[in-house]
Amino acid sequence: MKEIKFRGQRVDNKQWVHGFYFKTPLTDEATNSKPEDGWSFLSGRERHCISQGSCVYEVIPETVGQYINITDINNNEYCEGDIYKYENPNYGYGGNAKEFKYRIFENIEDLYFDDSFEWDMKHGEIIGNKFDNLEEIR
Repeated sequence: MKEIKFRGQRVDNKQWVHGFYFKTPLTDEATNSKPEDGWSFLSGRERHCISQGSCVYEVIPETVGQYINITDINNNEYCEGDIYKYENPNYGYGGNAKEFKYRIFENIEDLYFDDSFEWDMKHGEIIGNKFDNLEEIR
C-alpha cells in the first residue's frame, strides 16, 4: 500500500516539508496528560502539522496539499496546488508551432470531473506551485 504523503509550508520559515499530515490538539487519554505537563500540542489550539522524518512541523493550512499517484514528463509527482505546463494540441495543427498552456492542479476532485486533467498532467511539466509561482504565469 502506497503511503499518503502531503506537502505544506512551515509557519516559522516558509520552507516546504513533506510527509504525514495531521491536525491537533492531540490528546493522551491513557496518561491524562495536560498542557502544563509539558506537552505543547495539548494547548487546545488547532494546529496543522506535517511529520517529516522524526520531526513535526506546524504548517500554514492553506498550503497543505496531497500528493497523488500521477507524475509529469520528468517523473515528478503531482501535489495539489502545483502549476504545470503542457503543449496545446490544437495549436499549430500541421505546422511546427508550439503553444503551451498553464494549469493549476487545485484538488483531487478535479480528476474525477475532468478526464483531460490526467492526460494533460502526464504529458505536462510541473513548473512550480500556486503559492510560490502564481504571478509568473499571469
